[in-house]
Amino acid sequence: MDPMFEPLKSSRALPKKGMGLLRSLLPPPTDAGPGSPPEVLRLALQVLAEGGCSRVVVKRGKSAPCVGGVEPSFVVGGKGRVRFDVYVK
Repeated sequence: MDPMFEPLKSSRALPKKGMGLLRSLLPPPTDAGPGSPPEVLRLALQVLAEGGCSRVVVKRGKSAPCVGGVEPSFVVGGKGRVRFDVYVK
């Protein structure tokens, strides 16, 4: 699962034209409702609990909070500004 990063407060580096166009067409991200990161994570964890997969990995910004406040089983640091929250049975 790779939720889009929240917009940066400083606009020094703008996204490429294609990504800028995509962001202008989509509604701003919310933390509620169908398709929101917390809802998708809840469904993925349900599949994990039922034995449909062995792990769920969520790509997040290094300083971003956990999706939906659910603490991962462990965290793997990625290169640069990302980390990977891993949920296992």
